[in-house]
Amino acid sequence: MDDLSLSPALTNLPDSFASSRTPLDAGLDAMRRAHPIMENGYFDHGTMALEALDAMGMRSQIASFTAQHLAHAGVRRAPEAAQPIQANQWQSALGQGERFADWVELLEAELVASSWKSLAQKWVVRLTPGATTAALHGLIRTAHAVCALSRRNTAARRAELVRAIASWASLYGVPPWPAMTGQGKLSPRATFQHLTPAPQDQRAPQGSISGGLTHALNAPGFADELAQADFTRPLEDSLNTLVITLADAFLAQARSPYTAVVWCHAITATMAVRRLRPVLNDDEARALLMRVFEAAAAMKAAFFGLHGDQDPGSDVADARYTLAKLAAQTGDDHAIKLTDALLEAHSALGDERLLLAANRGIRLLGR
Repeated sequence: MDDLSLSPALTNLPDSFASSRTPLDAGLDAMRRAHPIMENGYFDHGTMALEALDAMGMRSQIASFTAQHLAHAGVRRAPEAAQPIQANQWQSALGQGERFADWVELLEAELVASSWKSLAQKWVVRLTPGATTAALHGLIRTAHAVCALSRRNTAARRAELVRAIASWASLYGVPPWPAMTGQGKLSPRATFQHLTPAPQDQRAPQGSISGGLTHALNAPGFADELAQADFTRPLEDSLNTLVITLADAFLAQARSPYTAVVWCHAITATMAVRRLRPVLNDDEARALLMRVFEAAAAMKAAFFGLHGDQDPGSDVADARYTLAKLAAQTGDDHAIKLTDALLEAHSALGDERLLLAANRGIRLLGR
């Protein structure tokens, strides 16, 4: 273990699990010192899963999930701040992963002088061009933090918002395709359906999602096809259409644990835009949704048909509580986050396909 590994103080759960504080606050405190990137090089989903468990009413599972995650997931300890980031020079510190703690320090100082909603709005807008950062995880984590704060404003939840934004900023990067304008003539659904995947031998193999997305550039006319999308219609219409479109894509394309993870990120990122609506105006949310749509389109271009010969089994539209309980029992962070997102979408839209996708995700990801 290197000098970023967890200290005993971080792996031992605090007594607050037995106090009047909520299990979510105690879990967030236990994970506060964690680095956003784990030992295996992937993004740490721990705090996002905690918020999802809380949102689904699975609070009794939070303490055990926290203990298991800190003991077995390969969590690293974040370093101390070393090089202050000047408020007027923040752009120069973007994408410097080693400066995560410096970003935390800057954002904590800003939070002292503003509300958490103002901090979230300011930085989500600034970081929107890099929404695909770390396979969309910076965005998704920030949305989970906003959800937690929307239910209850506590120190632990404000600290998580700071760390979510810091993870997004420190890992920041923009995708290799040109940003679309959203001034085309096709609906997001039609644009997505008409996208041409990359040739079979130039699609992404199993590996990191971020690396795989670059294979979208192998798809003929990818940027031109993206440009056909029309995002000028009412924002809620575009959001609703896209989440159902991606549920359909999940049911068509998620046929293995890996492909379920890929399409999980498209759905949870789209729901992240919905979850950030309390802190964004329509224009800001629309700009963010377009960046998420680009990433979802890149997933189709890059990963289409991967593991298509594998049988995912039969899908069942279980009751909402049953799905939440099954997801929590898996202990799998992706299954928990995906189910939470799909249940929230189902609450708003009532489409059975969302429950079928949740059932599929739980079965594939909980293996």
